[in-house]
Amino acid sequence: MPFLGEISLPHKESVSYRAVLLPSARVRAMLFSILALGMVLSALLWIFQAAQPLACTIVTVLLVGLPALLAFSRGIVTVAGGSLRLTAFPVFRKTVSLADVESVKVATADPWNDYRGLGYRLAGNGEIGFLYDRGPAVQVWMRDERVYVVGDPNADRLAQVLRRALADRN
Repeated sequence: MPFLGEISLPHKESVSYRAVLLPSARVRAMLFSILALGMVLSALLWIFQAAQPLACTIVTVLLVGLPALLAFSRGIVTVAGGSLRLTAFPVFRKTVSLADVESVKVATADPWNDYRGLGYRLAGNGEIGFLYDRGPAVQVWMRDERVYVVGDPNADRLAQVLRRALADRN
């Protein structure tokens, strides 16, 4: 899983972590190929069906806009200020209070087999996945019985930061 770095965030609390996650190179290549195909098909549509601009616009958004959104998306995991923030850039952000965390466990996860896709995914039974590639992950057990599964190539480091935050809380 491509990983763009870890940054220590300045904050009054001593616990901080930030990771930027990308889909694997294979998945990104597939998404960019779909985007390129969508652009070609959209151009052909506009050439041969220009008399129907509304239909062309709708199809262009579907063929180009959605693949572009997926191709340029990334996940950001941030622990700071007493919270865990999961950002599926550019469309979604979820903030979880560390005060509600029960426990943390390192595991492995596969976004396609376990959650049927990339990004922020609801799996049912209170389980929520935040994954961009298969591999190491951190299971964050909440007091309300929800479980966040956060994929991160540095899952051990993320778990260590979360455990330190839990210890500081107590």
